[in-house]
Amino acid sequence: MTQKLLSVILAVMLVFTLTIPAMAASADTASTSAVVEQSAVLTFSNSGITETSAGSGYTIDGTTLTITTAGTYRIGGSCSEGAIIVGKGLSNVTLILDNLTLTSSATAPIVVKKSATVNIHLVGTSTLTDNEDPANETSTDTTVADAFEGAAIKVKSGSSVTFCGDGNLNVVANVKNGIKGGATAELIFNGSGTINVSGNSKYYGATTSGAAVNNGIGCDGSIVINQGTYVIKAANDGIKSAPDATDETEGTTIDTESAGIVTINGGTFDLDVDGDGIQADTALNINGGTFDIRTWKGYSVWNDTLADEYSCKGLKASGDRAEEAGIEPALNITGGTFTLNTGDDAVHSDAYATVTGGTFTIQTGDDGMHADTSLTIGSENGLARDPDITISNSYEGLEGGTVYIYSGRQYVVASDDGVNATSKSTAYSVMLQINGGSVSVNMGAGDTDALDSNGDLVINGGTVDITAQFAFDFDGKGELNGGTV
Repeated sequence: MTQKLLSVILAVMLVFTLTIPAMAASADTASTSAVVEQSAVLTFSNSGITETSAGSGYTIDGTTLTITTAGTYRIGGSCSEGAIIVGKGLSNVTLILDNLTLTSSATAPIVVKKSATVNIHLVGTSTLTDNEDPANETSTDTTVADAFEGAAIKVKSGSSVTFCGDGNLNVVANVKNGIKGGATAELIFNGSGTINVSGNSKYYGATTSGAAVNNGIGCDGSIVINQGTYVIKAANDGIKSAPDATDETEGTTIDTESAGIVTINGGTFDLDVDGDGIQADTALNINGGTFDIRTWKGYSVWNDTLADEYSCKGLKASGDRAEEAGIEPALNITGGTFTLNTGDDAVHSDAYATVTGGTFTIQTGDDGMHADTSLTIGSENGLARDPDITISNSYEGLEGGTVYIYSGRQYVVASDDGVNATSKSTAYSVMLQINGGSVSVNMGAGDTDALDSNGDLVINGGTVDITAQFAFDFDGKGELNGGTV
């Protein structure tokens, strides 16, 4: 190769090498420029919305801010009659709520239209108050009825909203719900701050003021909570995912698309409600967190009428949609710390409940843990105190169509049956089986049974310690194959 040819090749390579970074830098600059162009700092006041740092991707109409393009929008200030609306079908929208105080009587303070994807990033402490007229929901004027949102944050069907940041959010639900997601919507909570839901309604049987009129946090689709602190007072349920069922009088159909699932992986929960603490129509999955849940007036005032009207369960996998659609709800708990003081069942499933971990302190007017089809406590070869369950007040402690105990420690005080296997359906065989763990049952005086099975009663292992009028009651066979009784 000649020296001249070599020089030409080196020159071409040098030019090519210098061109690549320049092109990349140009692309990065364009991308950054686009983000900056679509971002803005906006400040609410009673007289309007000020563009503290103007941008694009939004429109302002008086005190209504409408987001029309993907981007990041930092929003602060205070307004007694204003709203933020995220347009239909948008994605990659981030609303930074920076010490925002926003109230609306015409709509929800924040509305996310259908099929949008939004991050709500919390900075400082923000307060959203819904002051709509509740009569609007059932107005004969369809325009008025359609405009009713009934929440401080309303997330329309098919949308996904993720809450993040280390700030706090006060949600004042003076009309209906605190935060509400529609059909197939998704609410995800990743923030490390506190979400406080309250309102002008009464709770604890109309004896105490300051509750959301209906539910604290609700979503027909799914709710996922990974961390944060949640303080909720509600006249109905605290946290709820329950899709619509058939309304025979209206002829509406069952919502078969929404998941009806609540998943909690962590966080701290302080729930005071008249309805259920946490309810999921299809599946309630709890893998961690600290829970202090009180329903109605607590364990001392339970009665059948109250239970039917308010439900007032602590943790519940059940719903009208599930029942009418033939779905068998499941409640799964693998960990967490639970203090439950409930008017009705503390832990309840209309079908299956599996508790393999967690520490429970339970006082209930009815059952400590109940599953219509099957209740499973612990796991094969599980840890000696996993789960750790103390039921100090109950009508029946542990109850299911079938009850299987594999591991952990269960201490039960009950006024009727300590551990009860019974089923309203003849489709399932009834069985009470203890395979391991430590089961201690302390019964009151009178016609009480410590271990009661309307089918078979089998003890294969574990330690069973009983103080009761009657230790065993079974309609099928009784077997003691191992363990210590």
